[in-house]
Amino acid sequence: MPDPLPLGLVRESGNAKLNRHLMVLERYEFTQFPRTDAQLERWSHTRRATVETALKQFFALAFLDPGHFHTPSLDVDRVWHSMILQTPWYCKFCSRLFRGYFHHFLEPNRALCRARRERTVLATEYWFGDEARTSLKFAAACGNNGRLDRSANLTDLLPPKQLRLHRSDKMLWLQATVVVTFDRRSATR
Repeated sequence: MPDPLPLGLVRESGNAKLNRHLMVLERYEFTQFPRTDAQLERWSHTRRATVETALKQFFALAFLDPGHFHTPSLDVDRVWHSMILQTPWYCKFCSRLFRGYFHHFLEPNRALCRARRERTVLATEYWFGDEARTSLKFAAACGNNGRLDRSANLTDLLPPKQLRLHRSDKMLWLQATVVVTFDRRSATR
């Protein structure tokens, strides 16, 4: 029997090393950093577990849908902010998982925000299924631009194909194109 896919993936990434790396993320214990937001402390255990899974799936999109800006849900963004405020812990986490710092950027352009949210929804739906998509409630105008630190060599952790995601008549269409190069500026999107 094949190993279960990490983080609730509904399809194989095509890269066994990436799957092992996502297993590390899945097992990462986020309860080890002190929370700075009193509202997070009032969340039920179920809500915390759901948001933690969504946060890990958001981080996983950096590998599964590289080179694209992804926007977190409001709850994920709240936890992400809390993590970033614990600078030593967050830097160690980023170094271990991303081999460099996973930056948080604001996106003031509303049209770009909508497009990036749609991209996030489509990528989440493709990799993690409809159930993961239903937890995405957006309000944040921020995210990660899909480019990790230039010093981080992550080519061994990328899927063998880049995705073209778009929605047409409420159906998700996927066009996978073989990537000739891992240079994200020239990779087919």
